[in-house]
Amino acid sequence: MKKFADEELVLLFMTTRENKHFTKLYQRYYHKILKRCLYYAAGNYSEAEDLTHNIFIRMLEKLGTFRHEARFSTWLMSITANYCLDHFRAKRKQIVTPQDLLPMAEYISNGDTDAADFINYRLQLAISRLEDMERTLLLQKYQEGQSIRLLATQYDLTESAVKMRLKRAKERLRYSYLQVA
Repeated sequence: MKKFADEELVLLFMTTRENKHFTKLYQRYYHKILKRCLYYAAGNYSEAEDLTHNIFIRMLEKLGTFRHEARFSTWLMSITANYCLDHFRAKRKQIVTPQDLLPMAEYISNGDTDAADFINYRLQLAISRLEDMERTLLLQKYQEGQSIRLLATQYDLTESAVKMRLKRAKERLRYSYLQVA
């Protein structure tokens, strides 16, 4: 099969409804979407796989709304971020109580962990306490390497506003991480 650009594959799929075009998009983006979902799901692989599957279903449902004004990858990552945010907003966890920490305390007391596991646990807990937008901006900037300009365009903000939101999100993350001790 000829190597088509993403936008060409979308057009081919929309006109022919041949699964091979969708399959190619799926193969190109499965791991990228899974990686982002893993972040939102705080490392829960099973939940991230479910989210990824649902995002591809959502993509199929919304494919007719793709207007070719942005790159397909930007459009798909926007669907991914919005789907994950909606999912976890609906599933929003309550404030962490001491009872929530008991499984981790038992895990540590059994000697089944090391310092890196505990640090990772503290970091994931601190990340989960951030607002959805803060978590999303940090993910897109520092894990995915998106530019300030792209983030500003994506969220209809000025570059200065994106920088300030990132600064505040990092401060809140640092404060939350230190409080988890």
